[in-house]
Parts: sequence; C-alpha cells; structure tokens
Amino acid sequence: MEWPGLRVWGRDLALAAIVGAFIGVIGPFGSFLNGPLGPRVAYWTASVVLGTVIYGVTLRLARSLARRMRWPGWAAFLLGATVGSGPVAVVSWVIAVRMWPFLAQTMSARDWWLQCLVLGLPLAGGYALLHLYLEGRAALAEEADDAGPPDRFPREVICLQMEDHYVRAHTSQGSKLHLMTLSDAMARVARPGLQVHRSWWVARDAVAQVTRDGRALRLKLLNGLEVPVARRSVARLKAEGLDAN
Repeated sequence: MEWPGLRVWGRDLALAAIVGAFIGVIGPFGSFLNGPLGPRVAYWTASVVLGTVIYGVTLRLARSLARRMRWPGWAAFLLGATVGSGPVAVVSWVIAVRMWPFLAQTMSARDWWLQCLVLGLPLAGGYALLHLYLEGRAALAEEADDAGPPDRFPREVICLQMEDHYVRAHTSQGSKLHLMTLSDAMARVARPGLQVHRSWWVARDAVAQVTRDGRALRLKLLNGLEVPVARRSVARLKAEGLDAN
C-alpha cells in the first residue's frame, strides 16, 4: 500500500460513502432508535468517509513500520486498525453527540472506542484487501509483455499458469506474462501437454515426478515448479501414464 494520489482517494471515498449509507440504513448498535432515517444515514456516511481517511493513513504508516521492523502483515494490520480506531472514535463521537445530545450520557469513552473497533476491523480489513488486490493487478500489468502475446509459444515453454487476466509462460530460464486467456495460450503452444487444473497447463515431457499428499496430486516439473492437479484430471493423468510414486 503506497501513498495514493487524488484519483485513488476519490475512488476510496466514493466507495466509503456507499458503504456508510448502507450501514446507516441498517442502523447498527441501536442507532436505528436514534431518530429518522435521513440524519442516521448522514451520520454513518460521514463517519465511514472520515474513518476511511484515518484508517487509510494509519494502515499505511503501520505497514511502512512493519517493513522496517520485519513484522508480519497481520501484525501491521492489527496495529493500524487498533490505533486508527482511536481518532475514528473521537470523530464519530463528536458528530454523534451534536446530532443526538443524549448519547453523551449513555456511553463511556471506552465503550465508544470498542464499538468503533468492532465495526472498524472488518471495514479496515476490506479496505486493506482491496488495495492489496489492486496493487497485485498493477504489478501484473507492469510486468506483462508490452509487445502482446506471440502467435506461437516456443517449445521451451514448460507450463502455463493463469494469474488473474494474464498467463505466465514458464521456461527453464524464467517466465513472462501475457495478457490473454489460458485456453488461447494453450492453443498457441507447440509442445504436447495437458491442462491439469483450471489455472495450469503442463508440457507432458516436463513432468519430473508425481507426488501425492493425501488425496491431492501434485506434479513436480523439470524447472522445480510444483503444479496442483484437479481431481477431475486424475484419470487423464493415469491414462497418460502419470501416477504418484
């Protein structure tokens, strides 16, 4: 999660406004008893939008710190979400008591923070997962071959691996991404092989070993890659003379 530009923030805040409006309609934590629908939707929309800004900052700072300290990703997320829930609680409390003054007498600061943490953890988790997914998509697009997919893949291709909307063609020297479907890529391979999984095609003579882990089969290829085998492909593997040792 790198620091985003205005376009990214605009997308995030627009999505936050939609989520906040939906939460306002539901009225969690008894907020549906606070009054009419309109003010409740306005409160939750404002709270989620401001919370997105706060969590967006604290999650990125926590991730940066975790990289320097070599902490696992889950620790960075918990740190950022827990710390972020503090200012989110303050902001939402200020808005809430201005709209419904009686709330100032009904909930303690600790209860308000815990309420924000309970709701904020899944929201922050969804925010973090969305950005990790988008970062992965951007990384794939940057790595993809700008020249486009070849008319025919060379015989050096050992296997094909589906990654999102891309196909990674593996050889003994490395791999290259192409923007295409797996079925299109398989049709362009000059080497005999078979699709053993919805995301994998392997060259028949590139299989070095077939291993079994319980009921699951895996193919170890000449380049060291291990490829999962779908259950529906097991019979075909046996027909090809490939079975677990």
